[in-house]
Amino acid sequence: MTILEAIKEAIGYPISDNRANMTLIKRGLSGTSEATQAILNSREFELATADLIYWMITTPNISEGGYSLSISDKKTLKDIASGIFSKWGVSDPTTPTAKFISPW
Repeated sequence: MTILEAIKEAIGYPISDNRANMTLIKRGLSGTSEATQAILNSREFELATADLIYWMITTPNISEGGYSLSISDKKTLKDIASGIFSKWGVSDPTTPTAKFISPW
């Protein structure tokens, strides 16, 4: 199994090869490389998985190949991505950072 095939299986929703490969490359992985246990447990692979989940929950109306994401699906996926980002000490893009301060 290649890393590309492994990440698509890890996500479980239809994602284009181009989207998955682009995400893997950004994390320093090659989709054509063999997926070993060490790679599947690596920081890079897990963060690439979280990146794809984040992309899915921020993309409006994913509906492809009989799959669609509801609001509750997105909440669950957000929690999964947040857990991965937290595990590796990476800033969580799913959490808003802006704070409103009342001038009154």
